[in-house]
Amino acid sequence: MYDLNSFSEEIVELREQRRPIRLFYSETTAINADDYMTQGYKLYEELFFEGMPVGFVTKNIIQKQDNGLWDVVVVYRNQFVTEAEFAALQSYLNQGGTVILDTKDALSLNEYGQKRKQQLVKGNGKLLVLNTNNIAKIKQATLNEVKPSSKPAVVLKEINGVAHKTTMWRVVPNGKGVTWLTSSM
Repeated sequence: MYDLNSFSEEIVELREQRRPIRLFYSETTAINADDYMTQGYKLYEELFFEGMPVGFVTKNIIQKQDNGLWDVVVVYRNQFVTEAEFAALQSYLNQGGTVILDTKDALSLNEYGQKRKQQLVKGNGKLLVLNTNNIAKIKQATLNEVKPSSKPAVVLKEINGVAHKTTMWRVVPNGKGVTWLTSSM
């Protein structure tokens, strides 16, 4: 067993890694959809085992943080959003961001369940409407939108005898020509 203090810089680097993939979280949808968190966790789990940190993004994060901290925002099972949440996503697209919508019904209702007249437009960014609830297809489309510079320098191939991945792994370059790979099962 190594002394964790001797790897404190690497541990901090792991925690502070850029999260190129952000899942859009809407409290509005969470209030209106019974299984929102359960279904959202399924996509999060699929992306979690791909060697890149996954984060979340809300209206406030889009408005208050540097949008260059992520490559793509995935809107999964978010039908109900406020006008402010919708406007934040549109602003992100207008500034050159990439948004993936799972279906054409994403963001289609306001907080009261009333049909929204406007739809997101790509602006200066990239808007993908997948028209699927298939997590594998959404995952692949998301991974395709991650910039090459955001992908790990080392890729772990897992052979575990089951149909799904079970090893969480991250790569941390130390700036001295050494790349650390950490994993856990």
